[in-house]
Amino acid sequence: MKLESDTCIYPVNHENELDINDSENLILNIIEQEKGISLNKLNNLSGRKDITPIIKSLSEKGYIALEQEITEKYKPKLKSFVRINPVPKNEQAWHELFNLLEKWPKQLNMLMVYLEMSKTFKEVQILEVGKSELIQKSGSTIAVLNTLVSKGIFELYEKKQAKVKKLNHR
Repeated sequence: MKLESDTCIYPVNHENELDINDSENLILNIIEQEKGISLNKLNNLSGRKDITPIIKSLSEKGYIALEQEITEKYKPKLKSFVRINPVPKNEQAWHELFNLLEKWPKQLNMLMVYLEMSKTFKEVQILEVGKSELIQKSGSTIAVLNTLVSKGIFELYEKKQAKVKKLNHR
């Protein structure tokens, strides 16, 4: 085990302390008084520069037990998606939406590209459209997308993505 600052050290009951030197005895006394101490705190209390060799020796001799605290640093990968908000229910609602964006060709183009990518008019189930893919395929910018979001036409949402790609086994 690699000793790190978040390693906790605990005393182990041991009858004879004949095979330890003065340095080990000093460190062992501090550990027994504290009944569980971090490596940093033990370093400060002992007044020594490097106690790692002493800790390793005491551990090998069975006088102390080491417990490594593991901190989780995993963060799930999130991917941003775009969806129309809400999906117009009838032909009249679609015409109103297109007429609303008629004055802004870049916004209208992004909506049209979204409709193509999501297969809104072709599929029973609307496909998910990634934010970056929509921006790239429409040849537009994040500003255009943000404007459509602020108008309530699009909605952004995030989903966890696997960091490891699945392999196709045949």
